[in-house]
Amino acid sequence: MNAGNEKTGRMASGKLINDPTKTSKVGDKIYFDPTPFKPQKTSGLTNILNWDFFSGVLLLLFIRRGSDCSIIGSACMVGPGIAITASHVVREAVRDGFAITAISIHQDRLEIWRALRIPHGDDDIAILCLELASDIPDNRSFRQSILSTRLPRKGETVMICGFRAWDMQYNFDSLFQLDFTGHVYISIGDVTDVYPEKRDAVMLPWPCFEIDTPTIGAMSGGPVFDENGNVIGILSTSFSSGPPSYASCIYPVIPREISPFWPTGIYSGQTSLFDLAQKTVRIVGKDQIRPGGSNGPDIYVPWT
Repeated sequence: MNAGNEKTGRMASGKLINDPTKTSKVGDKIYFDPTPFKPQKTSGLTNILNWDFFSGVLLLLFIRRGSDCSIIGSACMVGPGIAITASHVVREAVRDGFAITAISIHQDRLEIWRALRIPHGDDDIAILCLELASDIPDNRSFRQSILSTRLPRKGETVMICGFRAWDMQYNFDSLFQLDFTGHVYISIGDVTDVYPEKRDAVMLPWPCFEIDTPTIGAMSGGPVFDENGNVIGILSTSFSSGPPSYASCIYPVIPREISPFWPTGIYSGQTSLFDLAQKTVRIVGKDQIRPGGSNGPDIYVPWT
């Protein structure tokens, strides 16, 4: 992982098309690669040059308002056609009926996804059900992160990542094309407090943890990786003056009902990340959760 230039940034471009898997032939295959991302031996906030480090996993979210585009935050791919982000990142767009597009940043191209279903609960994590809207990679392989239901330990080093873009250029003629300059950011620090139920009744009334490191705008919704390289949280909020940052815990959304639909033929009707564990989604510590369903609330057995 190499540090970047704050002023210059990097440029990437891509075109939005119809889902290319709908014209696949019998016998065509695509592959999915669960990948851990362990925190680097550094601390604080920095930007990186080698975008391929998080390619396929880190997503940039934007909305289109008429002829304008706006960056709204980051997200994390966790399974085929499934990503997670912070609810507050997408809440306004969902309320106002704006289409949300997710972009995975690669070294020399953009992987583009349409967000068509976005279930969310009372916490600050939303699940995006996505459809591919760009060419299939040459190796026909897609990366995704590994989830973990564990609570971090106080003093554990974790890594937050997100994307921030500027100088966007776009063309809405026959094919949608987007060009932008920006940075992939990481912020590394130690966990200073853990709140298994909630931090308070107003700002963070859900399971979360505090990290002694700063974050910046558009990183909201980005993944928080633990010492094993697994996603244990989603960046929820921070202070503009510096640390700490706060992340929502992953485990409450594991039993949440979702209706993914991409790739065609893999999913059927309603399911959950819990039900998809070890099938299309990799979850460490799945057995620490007991979904309540119609019989009552979900039960979580904390572990570290």
